[in-house]
Amino acid sequence: MIAADHQKVEYAFGDEAFIQWYAENQITDAKNMQHAFQMLKIPCKIFQFTTDKGYGLSVEDAKHYILQRGENYKDAIQFMKDMIKSTKCSLITAITHPILAGHWVVIDEFNHGKVYGRCPRFGIAFCVSETKLTEWLLGHKDDPDTIQSMITFPS
Repeated sequence: MIAADHQKVEYAFGDEAFIQWYAENQITDAKNMQHAFQMLKIPCKIFQFTTDKGYGLSVEDAKHYILQRGENYKDAIQFMKDMIKSTKCSLITAITHPILAGHWVVIDEFNHGKVYGRCPRFGIAFCVSETKLTEWLLGHKDDPDTIQSMITFPS
């Protein structure tokens, strides 16, 4: 979906190195996704958004991620809104979906408390409330996630 957004579909479907890489790897973490975008010649930045005041990046992760701190889910939503506004591009975020454990979604727009995005797994667009997205981002009260990966596409 992002390759199509950036008019790079010919790379995604025509480059043997990318096809080979895709066949051998599961796109499950942001570093793998960053590598895929580099192969597709799509610049991106990967963030670790955290509400954990004591969290720090490892030396290895600091080579890839930019640490972004926030107090709560509202800060996570505001960060995403700001990134979409400043880059004028969709972003990708990891979510903890109640059915799809460990999943990525493309977020296209925030508008009047609604979030518009696309699900790469099913290839469909969706619209959910900001409240629902925050549940997917930061988990549930009993088991909150404090770290979330997000990928942005600088203009």
